[in-house]
Amino acid sequence: MLGIGFLYVVSSLPGGSGTPVHQRVTVGAAVERAQSRTSGALLSAPGVSRARYRSCKASGFKGKACESAVALERDLKAFLADCRKADAVGRDRSPCVTGADDVAKTYLNCRFTGKTDRQCESPAVHEACVYRGAGLLCKDAVPVYADCRSPDANGVVTERSICVEGNIEYEYCRYAWGVTVSGDVCVPATAIYQTCRRGSPVPECEARRDEYARTHHQ
Repeated sequence: MLGIGFLYVVSSLPGGSGTPVHQRVTVGAAVERAQSRTSGALLSAPGVSRARYRSCKASGFKGKACESAVALERDLKAFLADCRKADAVGRDRSPCVTGADDVAKTYLNCRFTGKTDRQCESPAVHEACVYRGAGLLCKDAVPVYADCRSPDANGVVTERSICVEGNIEYEYCRYAWGVTVSGDVCVPATAIYQTCRRGSPVPECEARRDEYARTHHQ
């Protein structure tokens, strides 16, 4: 479960330039905003109750009555696969492998409330971040992930595994550069990494992230 706490979310002006703007928000509000921004996403699995899912899982998902539970299980496995793929940049930390049960539980608990696959990514990614040991940085990373999964100016949505990678890369950037009175340089730096990853390998995109952070850190 996500606790409520305060954090400063730093956003930059369009194009990644200009003076950062600070907004005081609660962690719960940040997650809700992240979910609401993707509320128009298609629901790949119809709503299914916790009891129905557990019953169907115990039976091996057999029968027509379990079709919605089968779809939910498919969504869960697809999410965990993307999460494990992103673990490759985790420097020997693999929360979506070693912490898969906790991450899956968070994802499923969200889906049992009737929310979509896209809406439930954010709390599950946050859980993976906490399991990875990033602590309070995970709260700051919530809107970073939400921005990544939102359509850009051209309507392009970044692949989920890349956005989960970005969550990890944001953590490393914060360790290196921190937050100053001028703002959080790692928010736009991570956005550069995520956009870069659409067509370039990890080392090249990490270099671009670091270059931006180094030249814009104040």
